[in-house]
Amino acid sequence: MADRRPESTTVTTGDSRQAQRPMPEPVIMNASLQRAVTWASALLILAAGLYLFLLGDRPEAVGETSSTMLQIDLNRASEQELALLPQIGPKTAKQIIADRNQNGHFVSLEDLARVHGIGAKTVETIRPYCIVELAGQSGSR
Repeated sequence: MADRRPESTTVTTGDSRQAQRPMPEPVIMNASLQRAVTWASALLILAAGLYLFLLGDRPEAVGETSSTMLQIDLNRASEQELALLPQIGPKTAKQIIADRNQNGHFVSLEDLARVHGIGAKTVETIRPYCIVELAGQSGSR
């Protein structure tokens, strides 16, 4: 079998001079090593896929754990606690406190929509993280 690799290659430098440099020897794997590398790669990809499937962010897993998450009571939360909620910053947290002081306690989570800047989308986004408890009640949502 004839080897068709060139013996050297021509490299042009910045000042128009040409230099001859020998070509590096290619790395050639034998057939059994190549098969082993192929199988190892396939197993690694399979293991990564299995990991993502079993431990990934699956909607059913999120739904199962949402009942055990820490939830903020809108009628007792401080400004700092409210600011921890998604899509609620310090300014909106102040507005929630001001509305609660002016209009009284929230009866349901939907009452939060009466605060300027909070709409139905925001209410749905923060729903898993909030509860509304009235005096003498515990655990209402």
